Amino acid sequence: MSEAANSLGAKAQPFIEKIEEVDREIESLTGQHMAACKRKRQEKKEIYQTAKDAGLQTRPLKGIVKQRKLQRKIDQIPLDFDIEESAVYKELAETLGPLGAAAAARAGYGNGDDDVRPGFMQRAEREKQEAHERGLKTVGRGPDPVDAALS
Repeated sequence: MSEAANSLGAKAQPFIEKIEEVDREIESLTGQHMAACKRKRQEKKEIYQTAKDAGLQTRPLKGIVKQRKLQRKIDQIPLDFDIEESAVYKELAETLGPLGAAAAARAGYGNGDDDVRPGFMQRAEREKQEAHERGLKTVGRGPDPVDAALS
């Protein structure tokens, strides 16, 4: 019985060694890949910092980058379908509209345009934008000359 076990073990040993060697190579490659990714993440961080130094807000910039990345993924979806699936996908997309806008409009949200949010959310967004624009008008200009003359 021990001969059979030794024979089986002897038979398996070269495969085990090869598998372990591949695992070591994978770990090495993973470490190299992670180091390369770390450098690229640092490069990306520096680009955002340069944009910030140039006067751009980084959150909106990151939002645009994310939106474009997601849009590329969305654009890729129908390319993975066969002809029949593609036809069904197009019909569903036309029926439902972008992100279910048709369903939202039927439920009473939105005012006929592309914005299907409830009115209170649209108003809050407009008020926030107007306050932001008022604040921007005062940045970096010093005291208002008219107010200074009246003082």
